[in-house]
Amino acid sequence: MPRWETPLCVVQYGLDEAGQKRFVDRLAQVGKPLHVAVNRGKCEPNVTIVYSTSPAADASDIATRKADYIRDHKPDGIERFRAASDAIDWFALALPTTAEGYQVQEGGRGRLLNSLIERPTRSVAVETFIIVDAAKARSMAPAQLFDCLTMITLSSPRIGGIPDKSVLQLANQPPAKAPLEMTPEDRAYLTALGSIAKQPDLSHRREAIEARMAGILG
Repeated sequence: MPRWETPLCVVQYGLDEAGQKRFVDRLAQVGKPLHVAVNRGKCEPNVTIVYSTSPAADASDIATRKADYIRDHKPDGIERFRAASDAIDWFALALPTTAEGYQVQEGGRGRLLNSLIERPTRSVAVETFIIVDAAKARSMAPAQLFDCLTMITLSSPRIGGIPDKSVLQLANQPPAKAPLEMTPEDRAYLTALGSIAKQPDLSHRREAIEARMAGILG
């Protein structure tokens, strides 16, 4: 469950300027209480969204450009991303980092480079890629689509097993069957995620998230 520790810099392809601004505004609004800032100036993109008429081809191009990272880290959902058969597909790049901010060796065991000392680690988000099937997106309400993209960007959810009470259902369900906006469960998840930012993974397991959500939802 990677967390952002740097401001988001969003680049979008295939969407009109007004739509791009509306999404960034929504992302900034939801991210603010989570202490996730959005950089609106000139910056190096770390969130790429492609509204594509050829999803599989664009997904393949992105995967090719990130082949080294994919080979070394095997990010969740990469094969599904390459196929780009859903309405929305994504994958996130993240690196294990110690509480002191040091990147750790591959395997996520928290071992400092050139050292046998173990450290608790946290997963830090580095970059996210999202492919939106433009043909399927035509039947989606903009607010519904942007809430789904906001959830993907801020929480880097695992592929598959999406809860019924989540706007993330829009990624693989017809729009009429998905929530029209971010649900209370979605908001509780983001709040729980934000409440344990920068803590090591030992306190960031699914059980900890679920316990915090239960307290929020009552």
